[in-house]
Amino acid sequence: EIQKLEAALIEIPQNVRIKHPELNAMWKITKARIPHALNNRKAMLDSKKKEEYLKLAASYRQKAQAQINFVAANYGRYPRANTFIRHDNPTAYKFGYAQPAKDMQYWIREEESIRQENYNFWFMSQFSIWEVISGWVL
Repeated sequence: EIQKLEAALIEIPQNVRIKHPELNAMWKITKARIPHALNNRKAMLDSKKKEEYLKLAASYRQKAQAQINFVAANYGRYPRANTFIRHDNPTAYKFGYAQPAKDMQYWIREEESIRQENYNFWFMSQFSIWEVISGWVL
């Protein structure tokens, strides 16, 4: 994975100019994900530099966070749907479909899984195992 991510990093187009602000922000989020993932993978392999790599990964996450905040603030097309926040709703989820993205849930979870060496499926999950099981029982 590290080799693939390093190769992908080289292939990221430079000086991309996207005029539409929303699409430009989404490009910047995508562009930040590759070095974020790369530094996380390196942290997994190098226990001596683990925190250094995780700090670098977090810096890319923070750049992406600024962009997703911009998108949520300016391009939430259905404000009454509360897509970017946690809330009770008639679906199976207790959050709007874009809330995990806005909160960078999966990026943070990946960093913390590596930091705590906890790769359990339920670690920092958006879902409660008990809610899932009780839903199956009902």
